[in-house]
Amino acid sequence: MKKRHTILLAAAILCAAACSKAPVSGLNDASKRYFDAWAQVNIPGAEQTELGSYIIERTDGDGIEIGDSAYIRCNYTIRNLNGTVQKTTSATVAQQIGSYNETYFYGPMVWARLENSLYAGIEELIEGMHVGMKVKAAIPGWLITTKRYSKPELYLKNVTGTDTIYEIEVTDAFSDVTQHELDSIARFLRREYPMIDPADTVDSERNAWGLYYITEKYSDAPDSTYNDESKIYFNYTGRLLNGTVFDTSIERVAKDAGIYNASKTYGPTYITWYAEGYKNTTMGSDASSTIDGFAYALYNMKPHEKGKVIFHSLRGYSYSGSGSTIPAYSPLIFELELVDNPDE
Repeated sequence: MKKRHTILLAAAILCAAACSKAPVSGLNDASKRYFDAWAQVNIPGAEQTELGSYIIERTDGDGIEIGDSAYIRCNYTIRNLNGTVQKTTSATVAQQIGSYNETYFYGPMVWARLENSLYAGIEELIEGMHVGMKVKAAIPGWLITTKRYSKPELYLKNVTGTDTIYEIEVTDAFSDVTQHELDSIARFLRREYPMIDPADTVDSERNAWGLYYITEKYSDAPDSTYNDESKIYFNYTGRLLNGTVFDTSIERVAKDAGIYNASKTYGPTYITWYAEGYKNTTMGSDASSTIDGFAYALYNMKPHEKGKVIFHSLRGYSYSGSGSTIPAYSPLIFELELVDNPDE
């Protein structure tokens, strides 16, 4: 009996060894070893966050606490681990690396902190900080995700990405982005048009909520009407509130602003006016759609009138912005002048 028990025990041990699963490598095991080794060599002694980023530099600000603010405005520079700049809001940095483009917007950008908007690694860095804070950190690829997990190890198991160094400076924090834009427009109007009280323009006939129209030259035919599908010719220049020109139909303005494009045809263009309302307005021979604030202003203008319309991003490009020239949540200004058909 004793010998039989020994044989059975040995068989059980062999079966357990044969039946057990070999250790399974995690999705980011090799990446984590590389990232941690890079940190030990390049930033020895750096503080590591709970999720696994490494703090290179950090100073808190003396402004309001970011807290639960739904939006922040910030400057940032993004680099890969070898220091190559991938993206920056700094004109100085862009000039230093030879990527500066005078048609691009440089300056603080608005980031939404709504559910799953920011990368997990970035959200961790700014948590509990104040406006004015500056932080530089190496964020591992598995934290470059808008997904959220309850434990740090779950990021390692579920996310792949690129290790990245972020330099961030928070310049403002707020929860109502629309009101923030309206306040920016009000400051612009008080500065550039002190004779205008923004509060008085809201209910006027030519304005709408979040949109302000300023007449610079009155029409010589204010009582005229348009027929359905009339073509209304005009020149335009689009600007940000800081004065940066991002588009124009006027060649001289384009050259002065550094956005001239030799392949573009400059000169008056047109909208097609529809009796059903301004939301049906289309632009040019290709009948392209137009942003709301632009269409609203043109729809209500009269022959030879010249004016300026200013509106918040809900009537423009909202949270997406437009390319490298119009940041997200940007109020826009359009200088408009109705002209005669250049072909007549």
